[in-house]
Amino acid sequence: MNEEVATPQRVMEQTIPGDRSVLRPGLVQRATARGWTPRRLRVVSSKLCQGLDLILLGGAFLGVVIIPYLGHGNGSFHELLQLRVSLRNIIIAGFCVSTWRVVLMSVGVYSPHRMSSMQDYVFRCVVGLNSCTAVVGLIEVVLGGRAVAWHVVELFWLVSLGLMAFARVMLVGLDHALRPLMRRKRSLIIVGSGERARKVLEELKVHTEWDYELVGFVDSEPQGGFVPANMMLGGLDRLEQILMHTVVDEVVIALPMKSQWEVVGRAIEICQMLGIQSQYFTDYFGTAVTKRRVSAGPDSGRVALEVVTMDSRLLLKRLIDIVLSLWAILALLPVMVAVGLAVKWTSPGPILFKQRRFGLNKRTFSMLKFRSMSIDAESRQAGVEHLNETSGPAFKIRNDPRVTPIGNFIRKFSLDELPQLFNVLIGDMSLVGPRPLPARDVSRFPESWLMRRFSVKPGVTCLWQIGGRSNTDFDRWIALDLEYIDNWSLSLDFLILLKTLPAVLTSRGAS
Repeated sequence: MNEEVATPQRVMEQTIPGDRSVLRPGLVQRATARGWTPRRLRVVSSKLCQGLDLILLGGAFLGVVIIPYLGHGNGSFHELLQLRVSLRNIIIAGFCVSTWRVVLMSVGVYSPHRMSSMQDYVFRCVVGLNSCTAVVGLIEVVLGGRAVAWHVVELFWLVSLGLMAFARVMLVGLDHALRPLMRRKRSLIIVGSGERARKVLEELKVHTEWDYELVGFVDSEPQGGFVPANMMLGGLDRLEQILMHTVVDEVVIALPMKSQWEVVGRAIEICQMLGIQSQYFTDYFGTAVTKRRVSAGPDSGRVALEVVTMDSRLLLKRLIDIVLSLWAILALLPVMVAVGLAVKWTSPGPILFKQRRFGLNKRTFSMLKFRSMSIDAESRQAGVEHLNETSGPAFKIRNDPRVTPIGNFIRKFSLDELPQLFNVLIGDMSLVGPRPLPARDVSRFPESWLMRRFSVKPGVTCLWQIGGRSNTDFDRWIALDLEYIDNWSLSLDFLILLKTLPAVLTSRGAS
């Protein structure tokens, strides 16, 4: 195998790998993946849908039962207010809401794992709505003190059915529109090329909703004949180098467990060291920083080892990033305008400085900063390398000759970092996480285990930022990053955010 094939151009200088996947699902597979599968039913079975159902049922009850009931009185505004605050009607409203929720949950409307098909889902919804309508019939008797007015009950059923159906159609449509914008495909490498590797490949072809992009295969002795030559990335002895210089989210180890036990164990160790999630077949390998869970798919026969937290708290972290970054952008807009004008008036060149930085799983993105250096700063980098004052591959100079006069001021109070709020808003960064590094620093990493800092999304602030910044050497910097990754929690994020402001205002460790 020649060197060009063994080391394809998926190196650190590029962004997300191009589509070299051999997975080409047909029209039928794409239609199935976008249809009403149990996975898709989760969209209409969320807490949002539960709350929306109660709001819609309440609205239908108000419009069909309560408002016509007012017509039997004098219909005055005073009567409406009395109706809204009377103890009897508060009890009736509470009874309706709690009963409706219990009924809908008991019939399994919000339990997609209990449904076998779209028809099953519709049946459960109709049964639940019928039960909710029976509650309304009971309320009719209580309110009117008369026999049930069947036309009112029937109208409530029809209006509620229409509203709930419309809401579900809108939620599914919203899911189709937003889901591709809120997540990237996960890049996947398969270690092995035998029968198990073929099985994984077939699963990926069928389950396109898993959103994997196959990068390629790693195997010292390719077999099976189903792997194209351009998809072979190299041998098992090069796995560490391949993972170090390739954008990879996950590795599936599809080697024969009995005959290559040691090789499988070594592959798992490499993935752990580089901070990459791995999957293996059947037998369990425990590691110091990974968590064991069954892989997606009941028949996959695989277990996944996660090197970072992968649960619903990440969704909450992303929501917090969006809300706080948007709020901060609006609140600090006058400051950013003033800084931008100062940069423009005091030195020639653009206001913003864009630089390719390494993010989650070594994906690169354009990080934004207010320009604090002369426009030829990057071309002068080689001439100031000898002035580097920090250890390791990082580059820091306390009195950098390339920094402009206004640059010294905005760096001292981290005002040059404010445009990164836009990086947070679009999802390239988080408010809290290891600082993104430039290609120059990453290319000088002496050991592959340092790559584990890229197993989480980079942040605007971090433990290093509040612990001394430029006063902290590279080894301590990396140790703080790994400490954050291994002990991450939402409370830790909030603590770092609270400590960041005093660190910035006192310009502690700024250079």
